[in-house]
Amino acid sequence: MKNGLGGAHVVSRVGAGQSDSSVKDKKRYRDCTNPAPQNEGTPCEGEEKEAKESDCYRNKLCPKDCGPGFWGEDCKFLCQNCEPDCEKFTGRCSACKAGYKRPKERCNVGCEENEYGPNCLKNCTHKCGEDCADRIHGFCAKNILLYAPLMLILFLTPYVLLFCLRSRDRKIQKEEGEQKSKLVAIPETKSGSSEDSD
Repeated sequence: MKNGLGGAHVVSRVGAGQSDSSVKDKKRYRDCTNPAPQNEGTPCEGEEKEAKESDCYRNKLCPKDCGPGFWGEDCKFLCQNCEPDCEKFTGRCSACKAGYKRPKERCNVGCEENEYGPNCLKNCTHKCGEDCADRIHGFCAKNILLYAPLMLILFLTPYVLLFCLRSRDRKIQKEEGEQKSKLVAIPETKSGSSEDSD
């Protein structure tokens, strides 16, 4: 190795007064003489021993490994309304998704009257002249009455089409069945075969 870094050993110990489940100290020992620096390498720079407080837990999922929308020890706390995601150790959000506010409280508070949008910063009264019908997009209540029939039509259209297609298929099958029953069996006639007599 050109920089002479040998093996690094990490040793963790539980701090005084701490439970066995949380690792409070993390230490690293570097051995820069085994192997010795080669190919004009230089000795290791820095301390032979390093220690820092750990942020992970024994036998539990470390917060930094939590998936989107989860935080804390063993990832058991929710932060699903954060945008883009929460800080994995505290659960704090930098911003909230539309319909939610208070990032420092993990965006667990929904928008109130006349509020909508990300962090609830938009005003329904300015947009609609009254409160909004929803807190995410800020749809105006008076416009919802226009959209409701359209949404109903869009929802029902596939079912109506399916009903019509099935009715047509049943009608075709019924007609084919009636035609088969009307067919008259035509008897097969044997063609005259003459036997040669000797």
